Amino acid sequence: MSNELRERFCGPWSIPHAYPNGWSSPCCVDTSSLMSKRRTAYPPEFRRQMVELVRSGRNPEELSREFEPTAQRAKDFLTPKAIHQTILPPMKTGRPSTESSGGGALRYTHGMRKVMAIAVLLLLIAGTAYLYYVRGVGVSAQIPRPATIERAGGVRTYTWGVRTAMPTPRTEVAAEVLAGKIYVIGGFDGLGRTVATVEVYDPASGLWAAGPDLPAPRHHLVAATAGDTLYALGGYTGSSFEPHAEVYALDARTTSWRPIATLPAARAAMAAAALGGKLYLVGGVGPEGLANELYVYDTVADHWEERRPAPTRRDHLAAAALHGRLYLGGGREQSLSKNLATLEVYDPTADTWNVGANLPTARGGVAGAAFDGLFVIAGGERPGATHAEVEAFDPESDRWLSLPPLPTARHGLAAAVVGNVLYVIGGGTHPGLSVSGRVEALEVH
Repeated sequence: MSNELRERFCGPWSIPHAYPNGWSSPCCVDTSSLMSKRRTAYPPEFRRQMVELVRSGRNPEELSREFEPTAQRAKDFLTPKAIHQTILPPMKTGRPSTESSGGGALRYTHGMRKVMAIAVLLLLIAGTAYLYYVRGVGVSAQIPRPATIERAGGVRTYTWGVRTAMPTPRTEVAAEVLAGKIYVIGGFDGLGRTVATVEVYDPASGLWAAGPDLPAPRHHLVAATAGDTLYALGGYTGSSFEPHAEVYALDARTTSWRPIATLPAARAAMAAAALGGKLYLVGGVGPEGLANELYVYDTVADHWEERRPAPTRRDHLAAAALHGRLYLGGGREQSLSKNLATLEVYDPTADTWNVGANLPTARGGVAGAAFDGLFVIAGGERPGATHAEVEAFDPESDRWLSLPPLPTARHGLAAAVVGNVLYVIGGGTHPGLSVSGRVEALEVH
């Protein structure tokens, strides 16, 4: 008997034994209790007759002359519907069958559907959380009203606007201006990877272009420009958060970074600014923890020297050079719950530090810049939230001013000034690993 006939009349559970056609038909050994139950309706002699009928090619009508009592049963038996109902096993249609398994298949399939439904739900939740918390999708910019502030020398109006987004959303980046363009350097991408990416924004055209990548990926690095050279300093590598001492320089007339004298000690999450043709780097985290050392780089001699350390050890702070002095503000003590409001001012001529009025809002993970004669600190983070505050210290009046807040609260962002516009770029909209490509600009008139 062919395999097809065997499966029809003996079922797929039959096993062969010595029989001329290779398979047992009327006396096959059936290992399925279900098939045995189905065959009780047809005695062995009748099944043998039906098998012989099929093998001989005869039809039920021909059998009626020899087996009149069973002819009608044979005719009914060989209809497709009867074959499916009495001989073939249940077809696998995707629906569970209680008949074929006594209910076990139903319970198994139902359980699997529950597992799949839960898995899909978890994936949807994880995807939504990733898009919202990491990529900032759904977090819209809220443009504040322009603010008019009276200062010495007149009244100024500060207005926020939104510019073309950075191509690669990132956080814990550095940014600085070189030849009228803003270079955004390194950081974390949306998958938490440390990148060497450099992208360049042209404020005149509002367009972005790819810049020369750093020689090595870095996050929590700082940048400063002295003359026609942009410097990228220190930073962490990867998830190990190992601080580095390497410093790279990019000249306005070249298209690649070059290494220069390394820092006296590895640093990350520190602050830096250019003052009088030299680079000043202070604070951050070193191999031994929080640092307060002040390092000064001579751009001509390619040499670092150490000056008087800052009074406060801290990381994730802001710095800016203004009126011949170095200003430090904000930061934290390696914890979101230990944010600082401290303002300290360094006089390079006297090599001394003074403590100023506290920042109105204690925060770390901030961006800082010298803008419109002010030391501006923007953004930051605290446990469970990011900051939108933009506060500025006015050295002339020795007081803090509240400027219009960021349209989008962020931390790990960078700030750069071109003309009368302060650009705030990148950073995360939520505490921890969160990225964005947002570019928001504060213009003063």
